[in-house]
Amino acid sequence: SQNYSKLKNIFSIVPQEPCFYFAFTVKQNLEFFGSLNGLSGKALKERVSFLMAWLNLTQFSERKASNLSGGYQRLLNIALSLLNNPKLLFLDEPTVGLDPTMRQLFWKKLDELRVQGTTICITTHYMDEAQQLCDRIALVVAGKVLMQGTPNSLVKLLEA
Repeated sequence: SQNYSKLKNIFSIVPQEPCFYFAFTVKQNLEFFGSLNGLSGKALKERVSFLMAWLNLTQFSERKASNLSGGYQRLLNIALSLLNNPKLLFLDEPTVGLDPTMRQLFWKKLDELRVQGTTICITTHYMDEAQQLCDRIALVVAGKVLMQGTPNSLVKLLEA
């Protein structure tokens, strides 16, 4: 139990499927899940405000999650995963179904997290995304790593 508490504060996961309450507003979701992460009072309010502003969700703070577009639902999922300010973030197919504008915003935000020192692991079928976002790539088929390396080294290897 003590190890779980430590791990819970180190990493977070963003699944493909929405993991929030559709009947709650954006703000209610963030406040509820923030409280589950041990935030309260001023710290909770500040973290919720920061994440809504940082992910362009402030304008939707009082909108029910069910009434958000798919892209903004994805951003809400990401905001929820960042409540605990994780050092390690896992994202499962994070940009599936996002329009090009939302995808570019998402890439920008991931890069900002990376610059801040967050380690990010992404599963994706989009090679342009892997090349744009990743320092290292592993190509996995049927659960086995076929090859791994930097994006440039893999491009050179595959072009040969």
